[in-house]
Amino acid sequence: MTDPVPGTARLPGWWDIQRQQWYDDNFSVGTHTGNMAWAMLALIAYYEQQGGDKYLEAAKAMGEWLEAETRDLVGAGYTGGYEGLELTKTNTVPPKKLTYKAVEHNIDLYPVFLRLYNITGELKWYERAHHAKALTDSMWDATDGRFWVGTKEDGITTNTKNIGKFKLISEGALSV
Repeated sequence: MTDPVPGTARLPGWWDIQRQQWYDDNFSVGTHTGNMAWAMLALIAYYEQQGGDKYLEAAKAMGEWLEAETRDLVGAGYTGGYEGLELTKTNTVPPKKLTYKAVEHNIDLYPVFLRLYNITGELKWYERAHHAKALTDSMWDATDGRFWVGTKEDGITTNTKNIGKFKLISEGALSV
């Protein structure tokens, strides 16, 4: 996973041998809420097993970024994140903010924020966990015994077009 250049990580993408050029796509270079939650979970798990304040601080910094950049101020939950590269001198196209809210992402955030609350005792993590959970709860379809996948781009309208709904198969267990 490391790049040939010391101290760097290989970015997602591919090298085109014929064109002698590196390519990537907006999805692979994006910052998606669920992916951030899983990275935070890994940092927290390492911190809990091995210690090292820098791992906990990194997870907290990521959580603060998610709070600032993806928290929905109109309703419950956190939005999808961003798609695309950050602005630089050579990239003048800003990343696209993903305004839908996914049950999948918010399910990921809920335990991560709760673990931060349990470690730090800071009430903001508890509140954030329940803000994520509120989106998940709002997507419950009692008629069919399933969760809808999330909202449309407006962040409010339930996405009923996608048929991949999460189904509760037993207390605490989900199926797709």
